[in-house]
Amino acid sequence: MSVDMKKTDFKVVFWGTQGSVALSNAKKMRYGSNTPCVSVECGEHVFVFDMATGFLPFSDYFLKKYRLPKTVDIFLSHYHQDHVEGLPFAGLTYNPDVSIVFHCRPSEGKNPEEILSENYSPPNFPINIFQEATPGKFKFNILEPKQNLSMADGAVTIRNLPVSHPGGSLSYRLTFDGKSFCYLTDFEYGETLAPDLKEFLEGSDLVVFDAYFSNKTLIPGWGHSTWEQGVEAWREAGIKKLAMYHHNINASDKDLDAIAAKLAAISDNLFVAKDSMVVYL
Repeated sequence: MSVDMKKTDFKVVFWGTQGSVALSNAKKMRYGSNTPCVSVECGEHVFVFDMATGFLPFSDYFLKKYRLPKTVDIFLSHYHQDHVEGLPFAGLTYNPDVSIVFHCRPSEGKNPEEILSENYSPPNFPINIFQEATPGKFKFNILEPKQNLSMADGAVTIRNLPVSHPGGSLSYRLTFDGKSFCYLTDFEYGETLAPDLKEFLEGSDLVVFDAYFSNKTLIPGWGHSTWEQGVEAWREAGIKKLAMYHHNINASDKDLDAIAAKLAAISDNLFVAKDSMVVYL
């Protein structure tokens, strides 16, 4: 992952693809054990989607690759532990030459700083990481639903769409150099692809899709979708590539291999995401 970037490079890296909890055993080795984190590099600009345990290897990569000082933009889908738990353990969190901007929404009547500060301060954590950090290191950009952001001096646009999940969740669409990446995790698909979501995903070059369940194991109300629903969305929205993501905690390598084989029989553009997988758009 030390490839030199051109200004037009559009690089997506899966740092964590496991759902619910980081778990590794003899039956779960090849797809990875880290919980959600995906980075997107657009030339020299880098964006991060969720910051669970996959945020730790991303942090190591970032500190080796980029000249400091530099800013990291983190877009959070929501605040459940399996999407934020890497923050207090990553080197980026404590490096004074790295500024972090959280792009996120309030939840349950609390602002994002309150939520994260409660998570990572006594008695829930040994120190308050926000008090320990260099002053001004952390900034918060509060997102409005369906808001469009212009970033990287106008080279990148990022918009969000609220989706169905307990406590709420945001999906994101990032567009750069005429191509689009969508991050769609922790959401419940429902009976059919909702019209607003279809429009949001339409024509994307890569969609990261919540495939925690299969149609046979789906539990309504849990706020997750199935790999079969991912295939349906891929067809209906004219998506180019779709990666199944947020794997079920009980899924073994053998189980994910079986899903991958079914996807490959449909199209080479459908696949199961693995930790450390790199996709160029």
